[in-house]
Formats: sequence, C-alpha cells, structure tokens
Amino acid sequence: MAVLWSLRGLSWRELAKRTCRNSWEHEVFGQAARLAFYYFLSIFPALLLLLVFLNLLSSTGSALRNTLLDYIQQIVPPGASALLTKTAGELNSRATIGAGALWAVPSAAWRSSIAPGQ
Repeated sequence: MAVLWSLRGLSWRELAKRTCRNSWEHEVFGQAARLAFYYFLSIFPALLLLLVFLNLLSSTGSALRNTLLDYIQQIVPPGASALLTKTAGELNSRATIGAGALWAVPSAAWRSSIAPGQ
C-alpha cells in the first residue's frame, strides 16, 4: 500500500506544478465548464418531458407530479418554482400526446446525451 502513495522521487511542489501544467494544457477547466453548461441546459427539456409523462398517468401521475413539484420548490428560487408550477398546470389541463411530445422525446434524449463541442 505504501507503493501506491509514493511520489517516486517527485517533490510535492513538482507534483503540483505538473498537475497544474497538464490541467492547463488539456483544458480540463474549460471542458468542465462546457459539460456543466450543456448538462444544465438539458435539465429543463428532460423535466418538462417527465411532467408530460406523469400527466399521462391518471391515478399515480398526479401524486408523482405533486411530489416532484414539491421537491423542485425546495431547490429552485420562488420565481422559477412558480413558473414550473404554472407550466405543469397548463400541461395538466391539456395533456395529450401530439406532435410536440413526439419532438420532445428525441430532443430531450439527444440534448442530455450529446457531448459538448459536437
């Protein structure tokens, strides 16, 4: 186990310098920012798609939808929470599977699975 943690002749300072240099050369922080940005953008289509599918379930869908909205209200700011609740209510009042839902499924799946830069 001691071999695993040995620096093999490197000083801590040299290890830190190499780590910083390699992180800069491989653009680790830029890639992390791109991943965070794209995954953050994919949350909203996936959430709306989930709300559409929960509205299609008659008995258990409303309980799951209300639980999901309660969790969202604890996380997001009040303005965003009110907007999501209003959108969920509008989806609930006219929830039908149509062309919009047919486009929402592949676009939400594509947006959440695409790698940044593609």
